[in-house]
Amino acid sequence: MSDRFRIYLAGPDVFRDDAEDVGEAKKALCAAKGMEGLYPLDQLLNDVADPREQAREIYDGNISSIRVCDGAIVEITPFRGESADVGTAYELGYLHALDKPVVAYTTDQRLFSERCAENKVAIEASDHPLTEEFDLADNLMIGVSTELYGVLIYDANGIRAADRALDALKTLILKKANAALMAAE
Repeated sequence: MSDRFRIYLAGPDVFRDDAEDVGEAKKALCAAKGMEGLYPLDQLLNDVADPREQAREIYDGNISSIRVCDGAIVEITPFRGESADVGTAYELGYLHALDKPVVAYTTDQRLFSERCAENKVAIEASDHPLTEEFDLADNLMIGVSTELYGVLIYDANGIRAADRALDALKTLILKKANAALMAAE
């Protein structure tokens, strides 16, 4: 592990009109804390016309960034529905499988069950009418992995939440590094 931590910046920001500006702002937060932000849009894509080929390049670039990162901040604010972005959820699971420290954040303080209750008519009309009642920020696989095995930060301001998440993540990375050193002795 180098002195400068590499931080994967996961979340649905890449779908915003100002995605590049948000990415630069988050990377600037990292730099101000002596870390390097790895933003999904930083990848250079080859000049490929085939959409499936482009998708593979993006996937491979994101997976590569996750593998080399020292940890990640993950935005789980609901995206196009009651839950976090599905791609971000995948990345969160992959980060956990690699035992990478993760801090999640959201700008929505409602519980997942509250968000589902607000959309009760559509949910009950679906083929899957049952909802979770675990008092977590999101689906239990996201909620448990972030709240019970990591850190979850609530803040109405997304950039401020990312900043707070970076502080918490740096602490987790250092704890993990110290534990590894102690185990090696």
